[in-house]
Order: sequence, then C-alpha cells, then structure tokens
Amino acid sequence: MKITSEKEELCQCRNNPPIVMMSRYNENPLVCLFCNDFISPKKIEIDVDTTAKLQQWRAIYDSIDRLWLESGAYEKWAIKELSNPKSSLHKQGFEVQAMMQNYGKCYYWWFQDISKDKPLNDCPKCSQKLEEKDNKLVCEECLLVM
Repeated sequence: MKITSEKEELCQCRNNPPIVMMSRYNENPLVCLFCNDFISPKKIEIDVDTTAKLQQWRAIYDSIDRLWLESGAYEKWAIKELSNPKSSLHKQGFEVQAMMQNYGKCYYWWFQDISKDKPLNDCPKCSQKLEEKDNKLVCEECLLVM
C-alpha cells in the first residue's frame, strides 16, 4: 500500500527528528515534530506489519474525526472517542505508537476541540503537567503532543 504522494512536503530535518503520528487526511500519518512536514515511511524503513497497523489506525482515526467534523448525529459519540485516552481508537493508536518506537522517538498527536474546550494543562493519559516545547504542549512520559 502506498502511503506517500509526490505532492507532500517531506521533512528535510537531519539526524532522525522525532516522529508524530497524526491525522491529516492523508495516507501518510507521520510528520516531523519540528518542521511539521511529512516523514516518508520509506526513509525510516518501517516493516510491513507496522505499516499495516499504522494504516488501519489512520483509517479509523480519520473516519471518527470526520464524524466529529460533520457536526451531525454522531458528533457527541465521536468527541467521546477522540477525547478519551481509554477509547478503542486510542488503545489501538498507542499500540502502534509503541511499535513505532523501533524507528525513532514517536509522539502521538492528541485531539483537542479548542472551539469548545479550554486548552489542556495536564496530560489526558497520565495527568502530569504538560511542558511547552517548540510551540507545542508535550507529555514526555506518555509521548503525547498537542
């Protein structure tokens, strides 16, 4: 399965920058923590099993995120899934994130509905205070970024 396109802006950072798993409505859910451009899975040589699980997570995440964006009948259900660190979506995502550690430090982008919620101060997974890092909020314990 192809998970990059020629039109993506690819990361040019050196020294294997940290990876972020996130939904960007693109087949490639991997971006650089520093420049926010896509990281080619070919560049980091992800194995077939991890690639398949990453794609499965991305497809599910994108589907739930789209339900939330539609603001229709499934919006409340979708926001619960996206906001709950114990949801099936995030359990699957954290499993893939753990597999991705074999290829470098990998963060998980945490969803926030900033139109309705105040920005988080504490990690939604472990409740530790979030640190500011490169204009992002980060939990180094859980490797969450928002």
